[in-house]
Amino acid sequence: MYRYAQTNLQLYEELRARGISDLDLRKVAEAYDFALRLFGGRYRGAGKPFLAHLIGTASVLLQHGASLPVVIAGLLHASYRHAEWGNWRYGETAARQRRLVEVVGQEVEELIRRYNGFDFMGFQNQATEEAVAGLSPLDRQVLLMGLANDLEECLDRGLLYAEPDHREEDLNRLPAWAKVAEVMGHQELAEELRGAYEESKAGAALDDLPGAKRWPYTLAPQSHLMRPTAFAIRVAGAIGRRLPRPLARAFTRIH
Repeated sequence: MYRYAQTNLQLYEELRARGISDLDLRKVAEAYDFALRLFGGRYRGAGKPFLAHLIGTASVLLQHGASLPVVIAGLLHASYRHAEWGNWRYGETAARQRRLVEVVGQEVEELIRRYNGFDFMGFQNQATEEAVAGLSPLDRQVLLMGLANDLEECLDRGLLYAEPDHREEDLNRLPAWAKVAEVMGHQELAEELRGAYEESKAGAALDDLPGAKRWPYTLAPQSHLMRPTAFAIRVAGAIGRRLPRPLARAFTRIH
């Protein structure tokens, strides 16, 4: 059974069970409210709502002893990689950094920014005890966020429903991440990563499912899609309202 939160309410209850203050819970709720704006209509490659993945990642971090700033960073960890900021472009900008600092504070934004720039694949290829020991405190927290991200992606065997190349690439990372988790002192997390790997490898993958994609994607509700005819009518109406009345009447008859 899935032991980690998948909704904001489940995450709030996990936090309250650990004695979080009302003020700190409000900080998490504010981060979730911002995540709604960045990831509403966003889905993982297998079709899972992106928000559920973010909440699950935060829950993994919480249950494995991460501090509150790291949990909040987990809730928004993909803000620079996969969020919709309103212009169909991804990545860091000074304006986005300022906005995140306004919402979650400097410490959390720095974790998110470092997560976005951390070379997880490169680190995994040389993940020795010496390499882990040489990480700064900040990078150790960021690495834990990465482990939580990959565990969450696999716990419900979601990769069995993903695009095949994506499935194999992500699955093959799990054994190495389990060793990293052990070196970091997270034995239970290491066991869960190994268990997720074995369960996924043993499962029957389903290819060519409707909607399965290589990368996360956005799918707006039909009511929010601006069709060409409706868009043209709206533009024509806006132009007509700005014309002198005689011209506006003539323009209205034309369009």
